[in-house]
Amino acid sequence: MRYLNRYKIFALVLKYGIKNYKVVNGLVNVNGNVNLMMKKLKKLPLKFGVVTGSFRCEYNELTSLEGAPNKVGGGFNCGDNKLINLEGGPKEVGGDFNCDNNRLTSLSGSPDKIGGDFNCSYNEITSLKGGPSEVGREFYCRQNKLVNLIGAPKSVGFSLHCEFNSLRSIEGMPENLGGNMECYNNPIYTLLSRVFDKFNSGRDKTPLELFNDADIIRYEFQGHEINWVSIHLIPCGV
Repeated sequence: MRYLNRYKIFALVLKYGIKNYKVVNGLVNVNGNVNLMMKKLKKLPLKFGVVTGSFRCEYNELTSLEGAPNKVGGGFNCGDNKLINLEGGPKEVGGDFNCDNNRLTSLSGSPDKIGGDFNCSYNEITSLKGGPSEVGREFYCRQNKLVNLIGAPKSVGFSLHCEFNSLRSIEGMPENLGGNMECYNNPIYTLLSRVFDKFNSGRDKTPLELFNDADIIRYEFQGHEINWVSIHLIPCGV
C-alpha cells in the first residue's frame, strides 16, 4: 500500500471517526479503538501501525488485510469479509482474533500468539498449518474442511472446538490443552492409538466401547482432562 500524504490521512481519519491518532513514517498509530465495520470497504483506507485498543473491520468486502495494524493491544475482528488468507494482518494481538465467515483456505499470515480466543470457523480451511502456535483461551475451527488437526496450536488455554469438519483423526491435537476438545459431527472412526493405548490400559476395550462405557467419562491425557462425552464418534457410513 502506498503511503498517503498527511492531508489525505487527515481527511480519512475524520471520515471514519478515528481519534487520538499520530502519524509516524506514514503509519497511523491509534491510542484507542478503530471501528471500520460495515463501511462497504473493499480495502482498508489507511495503513495502520499500532492500535492500543481493538481493531474492527468485519462486515465489509475485504479481499486483503493490507494496511491492517502490525500490533493490536485488544481484539482484532476481520470476520464476514472475502478473505482467502490472513497475509497483511497483525503480528501481535493481545485479545481475541476473529476471522470467521470468510473464504479462507489457509491460516497463512496468522499471528504466532493470541492472547484471547482465535476463531477461524465457517471457512474453507483444509489445514491448520500456518496458524497460531499459542492461544490464550479458546480455539475455534468449526465448519471447515479439516481431516486432521495437524498445525493446531501447541498450547490452548481452554478448549478446542473443531465440530462440523471432516476429521478422521485427532492427530496434531494441542500438546497443552487446558480444557475439553469438542469435535462432534465429524466422521471420526479411529482416534490416535497413542491416546487410546493410554486410556485403555488394562481394560481391553475398543475406542467405541470406551466411549459407550457410562462409568468412564474423564481420563487424564498429558496432564489435562479430556471430556470424552464431547468427542462423538460418528461412523458416517465408514
